[in-house]
Amino acid sequence: MARRGRLVLMRHAKSAYPLGVADHDRPLSGRGLRDASAAQLWFSDHGAEILSQDPCVLVSTALRTQQTWQAIQSGLPTATVQHEPRIYEAAVSTLIDVCAPSVSAGKDTLLIGHNPGVEGLADFLADPTTRPDVWAQREKCPTAAIVVLEILDDSWAGASAIISDFIVPRG
Repeated sequence: MARRGRLVLMRHAKSAYPLGVADHDRPLSGRGLRDASAAQLWFSDHGAEILSQDPCVLVSTALRTQQTWQAIQSGLPTATVQHEPRIYEAAVSTLIDVCAPSVSAGKDTLLIGHNPGVEGLADFLADPTTRPDVWAQREKCPTAAIVVLEILDDSWAGASAIISDFIVPRG
C-alpha cells in the first residue's frame, strides 16, 4: 500500500479589522505579523521533519491567509503552492475535498485556512483517544495554530487520524 501523506493544518495569523474592508480582504494585524514570523521560525526548525522535501501547500485566497503564507514560506522553501478559493468559509467536507487528493497520493500537505473550518476538520479527523496528551492541550484552535495530523487510512471518516502535534507560535 502506498504511503499516505501527513496533513498539517494552520489557521491564519491574527487579522486586523479595518473599517469598510470586506472580510476576505482583511490584512494581518501587528500581532498577526509577529505570530506569523514565529510560525516561520517553527517551520524553519521543524518543517523538514514534519513535511516532506516537496510538500503541497494549499492556501485560502483571503488576504490574511496569503500574508500568513508569505511570512512562513521561507521555512518551506521547496513547497508547491496552490491558492485555493474553496478554503475560504469552507465546511469540513469541502476542506476534505481540497486536501484529500494530495494526502491520499502520499504528498505531505499544509492547508492554511480559517476557523471554524480548520478546527472542525481537526476535530472530525482526529481520534482523541490515541494521543490524549496532545488533544488535551487543544481547547480551541487560536490564530496561527498548527495541527499536525497523521492520516491512518484513506476513509477520511471521523477519527481516521492522530494529532501528533499542536503548536501555537507567538511572536
